[in-house]
Amino acid sequence: MPPFIHKPVYKCWILLAEALFPRKCFGCSNPGKYFCPACVDKIFRAECEKLGEIDLILSFSSYREPSVKNALRRLKYGSASDIALELAEMMSGRLPKTALSGIKPLVVAVPMTDKRKRARGFNQAELLAQKFAEKTDFEFSPALLKARETKPQAEIKNREERFLNIKNAFSIAEGALLPEEIIVVDDIITTGATMREAARVLKSAGVQKVIALAVARG
Repeated sequence: MPPFIHKPVYKCWILLAEALFPRKCFGCSNPGKYFCPACVDKIFRAECEKLGEIDLILSFSSYREPSVKNALRRLKYGSASDIALELAEMMSGRLPKTALSGIKPLVVAVPMTDKRKRARGFNQAELLAQKFAEKTDFEFSPALLKARETKPQAEIKNREERFLNIKNAFSIAEGALLPEEIIVVDDIITTGATMREAARVLKSAGVQKVIALAVARG
């Protein structure tokens, strides 16, 4: 919710928006949910891989899938927390049991700087991480911070430049208690540069296992 809008006003605005523009499935346009059960089964499935400092990457669809691209764009630019909730439900319901080591992990989000978060009003990765933590009964923590402003990774096409852009951009919040296992949540993972840098910083702070969790693979 944008910080400049009072909660009762925001709730009324949401109810009005839902009345004027009923929720439809991004996949088939049927009313009721952003992704109906049939489209969830068709579009989303867990894909696992390992990359560099990341022990496990879990993504659930391709960003080339039009319905997923539309949903994530709406989430990113429309502050739709209800989309985040449905995507978090999908991810928690399809989280492979073998992905976790048995230790209750901490959930963190790929962070923004405070300046950029204030300008946008929210961080879509943080919305996803919070909703995912609620659905899995894991703890969410703002333990990972953005230490400096960077150029948006999506604007950089060269792989090496992406790694240089994000290098040393993250830090650990003062006093944060980090368990052995952490899940880092973002909406999209492409080259993996951002997640790898987050994993490097977390492991430098003593974390043993880092799982990167994203709705889509770019």
